[in-house]
Amino acid sequence: MLKRIPLMRPLALSSVLWALLSAQAGAEEPMLGNLGVPPEWKSWDRMTVTAPGYMSKTKTIQLPDFLMKLWAREIAENDQKFRDEGNANLLYKDGHAAAEALYSVYQDSGQTVIVSILYAAKYCQDGPNDAASTQLHSVCPVRVTVVRGQESKSADYPDACYLDITYGNPPGGPNPVTNATLTRYDRQAGMVDLIAIRDSRSLPQCAKRLKVPAL
Repeated sequence: MLKRIPLMRPLALSSVLWALLSAQAGAEEPMLGNLGVPPEWKSWDRMTVTAPGYMSKTKTIQLPDFLMKLWAREIAENDQKFRDEGNANLLYKDGHAAAEALYSVYQDSGQTVIVSILYAAKYCQDGPNDAASTQLHSVCPVRVTVVRGQESKSADYPDACYLDITYGNPPGGPNPVTNATLTRYDRQAGMVDLIAIRDSRSLPQCAKRLKVPAL
C-alpha cells in the first residue's frame, strides 16, 4: 500500500516574501501570471511567471525584487553579454537585458523554500530554430533556495525546462493552461519535484527531483 506523501502548497508572494526580502516601497509591482493547472495535475503547482519587460508600462525588467537578489550575478552577466555583443540598444530603460523567471514559493516550519528558473539569453537554450520543431520549452538553470530569518542557502541545478506561454502566445496557439512547468514540494523528503507538461502530458526529459539545501 502506497503511503501518501504530505505536500506543501505554494504561498502568495505578497504574504511571504515581499516585505521580508526588501521590496522597494512605491516601485511598480511586477506583472505576474499564474493560470493554474489542468484537473489531472491538481496535486502539482504551476510556477508563477514574470512578464516580458517590454509589456510593462515602464519598459523595465519585471522580476520581483527577491528574484533580482537571488539571481543578481547572472542578471548582471546577461546584461554585460548584450553590451559586449554590441546590443546595448536592446537593453530596457533600467539598463537590464531581457530576462524572465518562473518561481514557486513554499513555507515549511518557519522557513521559506523558493524554486526559481531564470530565463536569460546567456544561460538558456531554446528549441531548434526550424519550422519542423514543435518544442516549446527552453533549457535553463534552476535554483532552490531556503530562507530562515536573515539566513539563506541555495543549490543550483542545470537543465530545467522553462515552459510557460501565458504571455506572447499567438491566437490559435497552444493552450497556456496545459503547457507549463510545474512543481511539488515533498516536505518529508526535503525535495522538490519539477516537471513540464506539453498539452497536459509530462515531458520525461523535464522530470527532475531537486534536493532542498539545509540551513
